Amino acid sequence: AISSYSESIRLNPEYEGAYLNRAIAHSMSKNYLQAIKDYTFLINKDPRNFDVIYERGKSYYSLKKYQLALKDFELLQQKFAEKAKQEGIEQIIIELNKIK
Repeated sequence: AISSYSESIRLNPEYEGAYLNRAIAHSMSKNYLQAIKDYTFLINKDPRNFDVIYERGKSYYSLKKYQLALKDFELLQQKFAEKAKQEGIEQIIIELNKIK
């Protein structure tokens, strides 16, 4: 799947759907560094995408990059207060502050 998404990106470097699908595939394969690259590309294109920021935060957490994960989750809390509350972001931030 990853190679298909990479080919789609090669043919159309602005096709955000291929970046998202490739990032998800990388995450599922525990290839978090590559996932983070794709999530970051998407965040740079659309900094208001809650789900992409959330997934990048999870990827940072999986790599034990707790400060970077904390930064993403705090960003979610600041930009999307209501949705962050519904998703339990505050609890994630509390836990990250315990281990950083």
